[in-house]
Amino acid sequence: MRAPTVNIAIDIPDDIEHILAAQAGGVSRAVLEAVAIEAYRSGTITSSQVQQMLGLRSRWETESFLRRAIAYLSRKDGKEI
Repeated sequence: MRAPTVNIAIDIPDDIEHILAAQAGGVSRAVLEAVAIEAYRSGTITSSQVQQMLGLRSRWETESFLRRAIAYLSRKDGKEI
């Protein structure tokens, strides 16, 4: 059974929307990925939660996504882990 979801509406300038729309998956996917990356980077969510949020098939696919996004966890002192 799929977990409940929340829909969020945001306003984006048209010129930026066109840039994001050109990316694979479109604007919604680009924004969802950006939120997942930042939440992971800040330590708010785990890689498993990134996987769930983005509907990725495996841990390896998730790790690959995070590496491509350069989403390293940061320690409280600001140094990367």
